[in-house]
This record gives sequence, structure tokens and C-alpha cells, in this order.
Amino acid sequence: MSNSPLVEYTLISPHRTSPRAYPITKITIHHMAGNLTIEQCGNLFQKRQAASNYGIDSNGRVGMYVEEKDRAWCSANYDNDHRAVNIELANDGGEPNWHVSDKAIAKCIELCVDICLRNGIKKLNFTGDASGNLTQHNYFCATACPGPYLKSKFTYIADEVNKKLGASVLPQDTPTQVICGFASKGDLSTFAALFKDLGTAAIYPKEGYIASAIALSRGDQKKVVDLGASLGVPVQVYETEATYGTPVPRNIYVNQVEPFTDDLYCRTEPNLSRSTRLGFVTPGIYNVYEVNDARQDLNNGYLWYRIEDKLWIPEGDWLYYYPAEEIPADDKDKKIAELQAENEKLLQENAVLKGSLETAENNLKIVRSSLNVATSDLQDIAVIADEYKA
Repeated sequence: MSNSPLVEYTLISPHRTSPRAYPITKITIHHMAGNLTIEQCGNLFQKRQAASNYGIDSNGRVGMYVEEKDRAWCSANYDNDHRAVNIELANDGGEPNWHVSDKAIAKCIELCVDICLRNGIKKLNFTGDASGNLTQHNYFCATACPGPYLKSKFTYIADEVNKKLGASVLPQDTPTQVICGFASKGDLSTFAALFKDLGTAAIYPKEGYIASAIALSRGDQKKVVDLGASLGVPVQVYETEATYGTPVPRNIYVNQVEPFTDDLYCRTEPNLSRSTRLGFVTPGIYNVYEVNDARQDLNNGYLWYRIEDKLWIPEGDWLYYYPAEEIPADDKDKKIAELQAENEKLLQENAVLKGSLETAENNLKIVRSSLNVATSDLQDIAVIADEYKA
């Protein structure tokens, strides 16, 4: 997990948890409630029992106080802090609006884009509450943070970030595969080593070309694109379909989950090891066949659902969970009665068929007896005819 190249000043705070329990899927923006420089903010986080991952002063300079691999003690919420990158913005105006400079907001947008690209966040969703992945401090505790002015800018920030993500050379709307070519053998080995580090095998579409065996997140795509640029090797990003998982119909009597994003990785085992990563799961409804609770494991930190054989997905904001409803007692009795009636009907039909079969057998006996009589009569007629001729 990397940090932003936009950082101009670093002073790591002791007020953090290392490592964070979950992958980064959110961004939370705060205000400093003061016009602090990034150095002053860093010094404050050395003393105060709190810290953010990044801080931006009114001149648009960026400081880092907790690395992205670690949880910053910032939003007073365990789950949010372990999933979010927390950013503090300086105020160039005081109460009651707590104004934030245009330079600080512009740099915040740039930093958010960088965080999204490196961590595979497809889009910032500002919903006005804690359900989105762009959140405010006041969603998690009683606080005025981030202040009236900055609150009014969240929709604008999300829109600007999403525009820049959409303008990236990397497609944003579908899972993608990276194909690199043409490269020397040495460069192919370098790409293969990177693909291995990213948790995917290298495949070779044709001589001199190399590709990722599975779709990569945008953050991983950028690493491949950057490597290609450094080696002078052209890199193309192609759209591919999500191919893992077959959704099923909704069934209220079965535990089900519904992943609704098209960039959720599924895995062969319930853990975050790169070797278990398959690719993206097809959005839709799935039955839950097994549950594995790894939330106390800092390395795997999720409740996992098995939705098919060797196909696991983690619980999170990217899916809905539908607990099974118990079949009402009246429905059970009704169903039992229906089955009993159906069984009785089958027994009656079987009795009728049995009677018909017995009747058919008796008729066959009568026919056989009649044939025997007719045969005897024919023999007698033949004898008489022979005597008459004589």
C-alpha cells in the first residue's frame, strides 16, 4: 500500500493503529478549525490523541502524518477509520462558516483522485450520510467538523474527482485487462515480476507480448502503465467482462447477498492473500452457502460469504445482505396438506390403474379361451370335410 507523491512534508504521529484492518474504500474530509500550516498540524498530532493521514494547508501544501497502510485515529469510528483515508483541511476563515481556501480545495480534489487511482476506488459517492464512500466527521460523532463551508463543497468535490477519474487513460466503467507489447525478453521478465507481485499470472497473447491473466484494479493498472512508460513499452488497457459467479433469483427463505458494484474481487478462499484472488464477481443475487468470520484477523478482516464452490466475497458497503425469512407455520401446514392431498390422489389413480389392469388381464383370458374354442371348431370342420370327400 503506497502513499501519495503529492506529500511535501512528513511527520508521523504515534496516534495510529498499524496496520489498518481493511482495504481502503473511503475518504473522510475534516477541517482543522484553524489556519494551520502542514508543519503546525503535524506538531499538533504529536501531542493530541488524534491524527489524520494527510493535511492540506491554505496554500495547497500536503503533509502526511499517518501512512495509508495504517489507521489514523481521526473520525472516532473504528470501521470508518480502518477503511478511510482521513484528510484535514486548514481554514483561512473562522466562525461561523470556517471558510477553506480555493487552493486547499483544489489540492484536496487532486489528492482524492490520487488516492482513488492507487487504491482502486472507482467512484466517490457522496450520499449525505455514512453509507457513501466520501464521508464527513460529523456522521460518526457529535462534532461541527467539517464546518458549514466545507460541508457545502462535498458534492462539488465528489463531482470534480469523478470527472478527473473519468478523464484518466484507464477505463473507469468496466473491469479491465492490461496487455503490454512489444517488449524485449528482459522487459517481459520485468512485467511478469510486477504481475506476480500484483497477484496475477502473466500470459503471452503472442510472441513479444505479455498480459495480466485476470482483470486488475485501476491502482494496479496504473502501476503497469507507469512501468511501461519507464521502459518505453506501450501498454493498452482493454475492457473485459466480469466472468465469475452466476446470479440466482431472489428467494426470501434463503440467506442471500447482492454485490452491486462491478469491481468487487472474488476469491477462492476467505482471505486477502493475492494467491486467492480470481477477478471481479458478476453483480447480482447469490445464495450464501457458508460464512467465515475473519473480522478479528487484521490480515483478512472481513466476514466472508461463499456464494459458489470456491467463490468467496467479503462483506462491505459494496453488497446487500438478505437474511432468510422463516416459513410461516400456516404455510407449513398448508404445504403439508397439499402434499397429503397429492399423495392421496396418486394412490387413488394407482388403484384405478390397478383395477383396469386386472380387467384387461381377465379380458385377455376370455379372448384366449375363445381362440382355443374356435381352433377346436375349425379342426372338427376339417375332419368332416375330409369324410365327405371320401
